[in-house]
Amino acid sequence: MIERTAGRILGGLCAIMLAGVAVDVAQAGETVGLPPEVVAEYIHAVIQADRTIYSTHVVERLQDLKVTASAEDWKTRGMLPLPAQMLQMVGQEVQGLGLGLRIRLASLGPIYKKNGPADQFERAGLEAVAKNPRKPYTGIMTEGDKHFFKAIFPSP
Repeated sequence: MIERTAGRILGGLCAIMLAGVAVDVAQAGETVGLPPEVVAEYIHAVIQADRTIYSTHVVERLQDLKVTASAEDWKTRGMLPLPAQMLQMVGQEVQGLGLGLRIRLASLGPIYKKNGPADQFERAGLEAVAKNPRKPYTGIMTEGDKHFFKAIFPSP
């Protein structure tokens, strides 16, 4: 039986990583609810749409109007966060909900070490989506007696 109690989702290249819809490994031939791969695709679609809308309708528009700009040190300069920073904040907010869902950006060549792969699965996933960006890298991870679905999607 597959149970979804939410999960972790991760990313890299930058890729977007969705780490973990918690799952119980299904018995042969048994299906319950949506497969975690489908749930991850849905979440990824919403993340990508949000990033696109924020970039084009907020950041670019306000820069064109010369109202404000985005910058890495946006807080100290009174500017807008960059789209990647906005996603990081969304990931922190989602993680704070206690659902077990984790969303973040990661890269094989990050500026900050914290944005690199957290483990070998993430490293392999980042390498895989770099080679084939049309296919997310997915797998079931085990921590103790819990199983988590992890998906890594390429980021534009």
